[in-house]
Amino acid sequence: MFALLRLLVENDGRTVSKDEMRATVWNGRILSESAISSRIKSVRQSIGDDGHAQALIRTVHGIGFCFVADVTTRVAISFPKPESSPEVDPIAHSRPSIALLPF
Repeated sequence: MFALLRLLVENDGRTVSKDEMRATVWNGRILSESAISSRIKSVRQSIGDDGHAQALIRTVHGIGFCFVADVTTRVAISFPKPESSPEVDPIAHSRPSIALLPF
């Protein structure tokens, strides 16, 4: 389901054909029209959309689906580790412990 949503969001504003979905999300496996519709319905439910309003994912009948909501891209910033901190193996330096659980 996430792969399908990602495909639609990455192609926002462009209609993604059912054949392209089969090739990208399902690696070319054959899926029936009803199976694709079912997956689209699941994606819509997960993001708060439905087939009537189609506020986020619009159906282009006979062709495919289009993600129509505004998409904002954010860049992740990663900070390097400080060079002064030595790498510590948590398993090698851990003390044995026992957990007591009631039956």
